Parts: sequence; C-alpha cells; structure tokens
Amino acid sequence: MPSPIRILTAVPICDGHDSAINTINLEFIRHGIEVIYLGYHRSVADIVRAAIQEDVRAIGISSYNGGHIEFFAAVVDLLRKKGADDIKVFGGGGGTITRDDAATMRRKGVDEIFFAGTSLDDMVKFVHRRYAKPRTKRPRPKSVDQELAHKLTQIEDVQSKGKRPTPNAAKGHQTSNIGHRTSKPLDLSVFNANQLHHHTRSTQAHPHPDSSIDDTRTSQHSVSDIPHSFDIATQLLDPDQCLRNCPHHPISEPQPGEGSLC
Repeated sequence: MPSPIRILTAVPICDGHDSAINTINLEFIRHGIEVIYLGYHRSVADIVRAAIQEDVRAIGISSYNGGHIEFFAAVVDLLRKKGADDIKVFGGGGGTITRDDAATMRRKGVDEIFFAGTSLDDMVKFVHRRYAKPRTKRPRPKSVDQELAHKLTQIEDVQSKGKRPTPNAAKGHQTSNIGHRTSKPLDLSVFNANQLHHHTRSTQAHPHPDSSIDDTRTSQHSVSDIPHSFDIATQLLDPDQCLRNCPHHPISEPQPGEGSLC
C-alpha cells in the first residue's frame, strides 16, 4: 500500500478564520490524505519550517484577511531559498481572492487557488491528481532538518512497499554535504535526545504561539502520532525497531467529545 499524500495546512498571520480550513482538513482525511494542521495566525517562517520538517508534498493556505498575493509569494520564495521547491503551494480564500489575484499568484509559483463555491470533492480530486505521484528526484538537502525529514520519508516509503528497511535501503541517500565541503555519512549519534525528538515527526513539533490552542498532531486532525514513550534515538538509528514498535495509527474519524468545527 503506498504512503498517503502528506500535506500541511495553515491560516496566515493576522487571520483567525479557521472554520473553512477545518472542514477541508476533515474531508482530506476522510479520503486518505495525511494532514498536518498548524492552526491560524501562522507566519511564513512557521509554515515553511514545519513543511520541511514534515517533508510534505504541498502546503494548503486558507486566507480571508487580504494580503494573500504577498503572503503566498513569500511562502513560495522561502521554500526556494531553503532548497525545498519540490514542496508546492495551493490555497483559497472564498470571495477575498479575485480571479485577477489568482492569475498573479500562479505566475508567482502557486499551484492552484480555489474560489468560493468550489466543492470539497473537487479539492480532494486536485490533491490526489497533482500530488499522488512519488517524487523521483529530490533536491539535495540544505539543512539537517531537511535531510532527516527525507530519511524518515524514505523509511516510510520502504515500509509501505512491504519491505524490511535497512541502513542501505537507498544508497543514493546515504551521504550529506551539509556544513562541509566533502560528502560523508550523516552521524545521527551527534544529536542529543532533545534534538532527535525535535527533528522527528513528533506530536509536539509545531506548537501554536497561543498555548491554549490545540493545533498539534495530537488533535483530531492527527494521523501519524508517535508515542512520547518511544525512544526517538532508537527510532532513527535502528529503522527495523522503529517499524516494529511504532506503526502509524490508521486514519480515523474524530470521536464524539473530541472536538467540533468552529
């Protein structure tokens, strides 16, 4: 079974409209799309950092407060600067984004803009059509965050194909030139426990600046939680043990009492 399409969704800084994106998130999850939701009032830097750490296929932004041309363009530009331009950007904003705005945004690198009246089914079909194909050629990582994220995706892809992951599962991704002139193997033992926990797809990787808002992957949108009790260092250094002890939870609908749409 192939790995699910993983996307990140968020609402821009100075924007508190989250009813629409919550509805869309749940529809994506119902159709097998993995969603990492950052919540509202998120900066360009927040969104790009989380997207790289989660190694998502695309970022979906819901913008209702204006400034969308500049904000979407800034996300695309920062992804390029970070060497992550294989992560694409799409979004919408009801009636606040005009057809002319959308044309400008596409010229600046945005994949798609959904307008008021677009059906949820059309959005789901777009994501499956545009982002389902595996990325065969990845950019060379420019940061430790990016390299570790690529390696975690590699482990997940091997697991999804029913194979036993090994340290030599993909020789083409075994070396790094981050921080030095010549390539040499990435030594994960140099990371302390806190760094290892931060760089994995953990339940508290992207806390909202307002600690009262539960928008982390422990919410009803979570589809790939890692238990806190699991040894993160062992997970990264021994992929076999990771897959034996830390299987991804299946996608499920929120249960009564777990939360509701705003």
